Amino acid sequence: AAQELEEDPEKCRRSCGNVSIPFPFGTTKKCSLDTKFLINCTNNNSDPILQDNDLPLRSISVDQGVLHVSLSVARDCYSGTEKKFNNTEFLSWAYDFGRYSISSSRNVFTTIGCDTLGLVVGYPYLDSNFDKPYVKSCLSYCQNHGDASDGHCAGTGCCHVDIPDSEVKQGLSSISYGFENSLLNNSDKNEFSPCGYAFLVEKEGHYKFKAEDLTNNKLKNTTFPVVLDWSVGNQPCKEAKKNSSENVCKGRNVECYDAKNRVGYLCKCLPGFQGNPYLPQGCTDIDECQIGTHDCVNGTTCVNDPPGSYTCKCRKGRGDGRKNGTKCQSPKHEIILIIAF
Repeated sequence: AAQELEEDPEKCRRSCGNVSIPFPFGTTKKCSLDTKFLINCTNNNSDPILQDNDLPLRSISVDQGVLHVSLSVARDCYSGTEKKFNNTEFLSWAYDFGRYSISSSRNVFTTIGCDTLGLVVGYPYLDSNFDKPYVKSCLSYCQNHGDASDGHCAGTGCCHVDIPDSEVKQGLSSISYGFENSLLNNSDKNEFSPCGYAFLVEKEGHYKFKAEDLTNNKLKNTTFPVVLDWSVGNQPCKEAKKNSSENVCKGRNVECYDAKNRVGYLCKCLPGFQGNPYLPQGCTDIDECQIGTHDCVNGTTCVNDPPGSYTCKCRKGRGDGRKNGTKCQSPKHEIILIIAF
């Protein structure tokens, strides 16, 4: 069940550093839905971190049911005169996301190097009694630095694969990634690509391969944004609605929908409304005409009709004035021809 919320919203800190902390998340128990949504913020100028695993938090999206965290780059580098990988400190990274799960559709696993086999292994939520690992690999190889091309990540200097999908509804709540290097015995590799790198990163434009990344060591201290899925409760909407004390989506102009990639559900504002659907009065009417989200055709007048709707009025002719409707039909003129004998 949800925690009792603070009555005075001024008591609830809704930002930490430069990150907004919308409900159901909060920095205290009474400002969050439950302890699952607690965010650690030592002071308003600090960077927020997730409660259970100390991962740096980048952003929270209420509309999409996701949050962004920062994950580090694993690396394995040649050292000494033996010309072989010998950097165990950063050989692999392992993360436990607690009751969140990594998004298999929004992230990609990437390896960089000229003799680098990256491995990513995911596990479902620890309480699921399901210990089957989900594994994918990605081999990056090149004979020399000139083989790699900027923007190309298909196995020559750079390789990427999707995150493993889980067979269980909980999704993958822990993940690790690292290397199995020097399989191809490319002994001259250290001359033009001294390190291999492996990392997770959000798909949408947050990393574009550059051939110089094989040599410049810029990636070694880099972190990348990774998307985690979250949801409310541990049952579908149909079941949650049967118990009003458990149902979070009970504000006005709000609907519930089942989480796509994990157990539980999410709330969203009805069409024509916007705001935070997890708050009692969080979804408010929008003026589609003013913000330009209407589908009125040219030559019509858009009229906002609260709550949650609008009308497209034809200036000439008849019709609903909508692009996906009847549009505006030109008026028909009947011509009567009278012939006198």
